[in-house]
Amino acid sequence: MENLDFIASVSAIIGGIDALINILKIIYNRFRSKKKHYRVKIPKNKQLFHP
Repeated sequence: MENLDFIASVSAIIGGIDALINILKIIYNRFRSKKKHYRVKIPKNKQLFHP
């Protein structure tokens, strides 16, 4: 029974870490996509003004 409890607690911890990683990935991707949009807009404008 002790082994089962240990496995259950370890799997719960792994599941929690997995959920945290997923949340961090979503936040990171949103932050990165926002940055990318700004970076893309600036060079396009420069190209328009300086052909």
